[in-house]
Amino acid sequence: MKRDIKKSFFIFGIIFIVTLAVVLAASDVENEVLNKDECKKQCSEIYTSQIKECNNNYKNDRNQCNEDKKIGLDACKNLSRAERRGCIRSVLNQTKQCRGDARNTKNGCKGTAREEKFSCFNSCEGIGRDEDGDGFVDLEDNCPSNFNPEQEDSDIDGIGDVCDTVTCCHEFGCHESNAEECKNMGGVVQECIRPSTGNETPTPEANITYNQTNVIGNLSEWVRNLTQAANATGIPSQNYTATTYDCDDFADDMEKNLTALGYNATYTYYWCVGPPAFGHAVTDVHAPDGTIIFIEPQTGQVVNLDFDGDGTIETRTNEHVNNLNAVTDDNCAIEVYDSAAAAAGAGAPRD
Repeated sequence: MKRDIKKSFFIFGIIFIVTLAVVLAASDVENEVLNKDECKKQCSEIYTSQIKECNNNYKNDRNQCNEDKKIGLDACKNLSRAERRGCIRSVLNQTKQCRGDARNTKNGCKGTAREEKFSCFNSCEGIGRDEDGDGFVDLEDNCPSNFNPEQEDSDIDGIGDVCDTVTCCHEFGCHESNAEECKNMGGVVQECIRPSTGNETPTPEANITYNQTNVIGNLSEWVRNLTQAANATGIPSQNYTATTYDCDDFADDMEKNLTALGYNATYTYYWCVGPPAFGHAVTDVHAPDGTIIFIEPQTGQVVNLDFDGDGTIETRTNEHVNNLNAVTDDNCAIEVYDSAAAAAGAGAPRD
């Protein structure tokens, strides 16, 4: 008889998880902190119990093999001499296979028990440790490697906002990261606005990068003052939070702040069609000569929205077309509005 090894491993896994949860939960009882030695002691007790169960199962499997052998040999006695010899040989081979299966099941069972013991020990090492120094021990921290004393979790997925995966774009392209790391490397969190039509999951196109545009000529000094003013607003220093303060909030606040400083600032929403499709928002500022300069509010730097590289940025003004294919510049639709409120009034989506 061959015991179902997967079933045995599953049962041991459940025992391990439940028991470890009880072990760690004990740290909250009467405000007593379970120390590492006590935790490891209980891990060892779990391991000893599992090994004992492995050995008992092996003993039962061996007994079953012997019982099957006896039944088989008894059946062979009723055969003719010629048939009996082949029957006995078959029974002995089956018994050998049965015992080998039992031995392999036992070894696998003990191997699983050892792995779970080491995992349990590693969990014990986390007791009382606060790797990021935010006041929450690692076992209770929703983002143990990143400082987040407020433990914000806007999407309530059990992972802190600073650890949530986002698509970070910079001059070298786009990659998966988290908002804090993206900000530290001077990148921009993309994919914050879902287009109003289509079912695609928002992610950026490979050709969407955020190169700071070097403006030369008569506007160079004006643009230098503009970017200094944009950074002085403090907007680029804000933390990106997926559900409460993302790209359209950055763009909205940057437009309002630059307008208050006397700039002719407006709000730009755009989406690009891949598939998949995604939307983003930036702030645009109208220069004295009528040139529109686009500012990425997450960095306070000038960005180039000339996606097709023809030297002209084609846009729509104060008009939203609810069609993913109604592009204006290459595979992207760029819409310029007086404000975020005007964009919303025209039907442009926000997060």
